[in-house]
Amino acid sequence: MIAAAGPEAVGGCLEILAAHGVVCRRVRSTDPGRVVYEDEHQIVVVPYAPGDHARP
Repeated sequence: MIAAAGPEAVGGCLEILAAHGVVCRRVRSTDPGRVVYEDEHQIVVVPYAPGDHARP
């Protein structure tokens, strides 16, 4: 999952990925998962496993 600085940026990224056959989806959440990368423009997370209630 990727979240960018603004909704318009995410939409553009998703269109580019879809044009190349990469399946992805836009997800909004206050607790999306474990952060694996973050900079001033984006954040990448690994979603929690289904049924995982032990969130930090």
